[in-house]
Amino acid sequence: MKMMELKQFERVYLIFLILMLILVFALSQTANSDAVEPTIENTYTKFQDKYSMDWSDVDEMYLLKIATFKGGTVEDRAYNILVTLNRVCDGNYGDSIIAVVTDELYGVYGLSPHDIDNIVSDKESEEAMELIKNNKFDNSYGSFVYKN
Repeated sequence: MKMMELKQFERVYLIFLILMLILVFALSQTANSDAVEPTIENTYTKFQDKYSMDWSDVDEMYLLKIATFKGGTVEDRAYNILVTLNRVCDGNYGDSIIAVVTDELYGVYGLSPHDIDNIVSDKESEEAMELIKNNKFDNSYGSFVYKN
């Protein structure tokens, strides 16, 4: 009789183990289906969350100059401002906002200092700056490439 009880216990225990495995598998499938696929949009840390935005008024004027010169929509201008900031923080493009902007405008576009002085920021560029500073807008995803 004891041998029969032991075999029955083994069967019940085996069924219990199988049910537990099925449960673990089902829970893992549910967890995976709720997971968000990692993309640049949900894994990128915004510029404003990584770095300080305590640039000077002169630096801001140069950020507005590059945004105005490049043109485009308000979002395009914000992107170009952020590319400039990304380049400064990277260190491979210059160590200041002014250096990065003037390198782009002198080196790539061949502008003179007089030409740069004549770039006056416009409403769209100022709106782009406000998006970045006040709304933590960052559509650059860390890019170093300007939009034209």
